[in-house]
Amino acid sequence: MARELPEQERKSLARYRNPPIQKEPHIRVQSLPIGRKDLREETLLPEVQLNPSLEDVISRLRRIATVVNGISETPDDWREATSKLVFEKEYVDGLFGLDRLKRIWVIFGFHRHRGWTPRVRPRRATDDSLVGILASRGIQRPNKLGLTLVDLVSVEGNVVTVRGLDAFDGSPVYDVKNYDEDYDDCQRHSKKDRSGSSQ
Repeated sequence: MARELPEQERKSLARYRNPPIQKEPHIRVQSLPIGRKDLREETLLPEVQLNPSLEDVISRLRRIATVVNGISETPDDWREATSKLVFEKEYVDGLFGLDRLKRIWVIFGFHRHRGWTPRVRPRRATDDSLVGILASRGIQRPNKLGLTLVDLVSVEGNVVTVRGLDAFDGSPVYDVKNYDEDYDDCQRHSKKDRSGSSQ
């Protein structure tokens, strides 16, 4: 027998399924942070206006685990850092089969940072040139989400131990996914592209 949803959840689901129709898109142009404008206003596409309740559904993230590693300052080499992802009990069954993997993606939150910066200086930059935050790996992002490929060490109950996660102690974990060489290996994709173009 299907579980009956609470009234509040039923209302949210109804608004999600039947969002109001926007007759005309609203265009909002923001000035860029650097002195000159790099984009002409007419090149900007209209913003998509979401029903507030729909936006809440999309933007709500659930902490499924917490990073426990005792790291509060940036280490010399994150690749050597070992972390435990302590999962909430309700998500433990979703870990079934994870122990068969060697590498996984971890999506986590930069919980110690507030606000965001439109342009940043890349870590390996040799001069003072700036790039957009969305063209970098900086942490001053609009949404405080980190994505890291890590080595899977072990899975014991609700604790997943990984190596190479660049997250501080207490960081929220929002998702983990398996690493698939066919989809995630950039070098393999590059070789396929080159072989395809030569035929």
